[in-house]
Amino acid sequence: DLDKPAADKKLTKMTINFQCDPFTWDIDVEREKGIRVRDVLEAIYSAFDLPLTFQERSLIPHRLRAECAKAFKLRCNLAPVLPIVQQRQGWKRVDALLHETIFRGLAQSKRGGWTLHLSGTT
Repeated sequence: DLDKPAADKKLTKMTINFQCDPFTWDIDVEREKGIRVRDVLEAIYSAFDLPLTFQERSLIPHRLRAECAKAFKLRCNLAPVLPIVQQRQGWKRVDALLHETIFRGLAQSKRGGWTLHLSGTT
């Protein structure tokens, strides 16, 4: 149920850390009435739907750029809009994940921080 609380105790603010070399991104989730599963999933989607900045794109190793380009092309072709619409938006963070886009969950550290876990199809 997407409207259930995202955690055992009521949270109104949450920062989710995601690391995938060479990137580290923080995803902030806020909801005064308490964060729901829906809010977490929407925040994660929105965070990876952002265009890569010039600096982020420059961090991608040359050996991985062709794979990112393939991921970009696949995303554009599978989008529910014309591919050209997606292509004009350029590479997004999701393209830098190189198909490691399956949600595997969140883990909470003993200090209270949250970490996002993703994987590929295998």
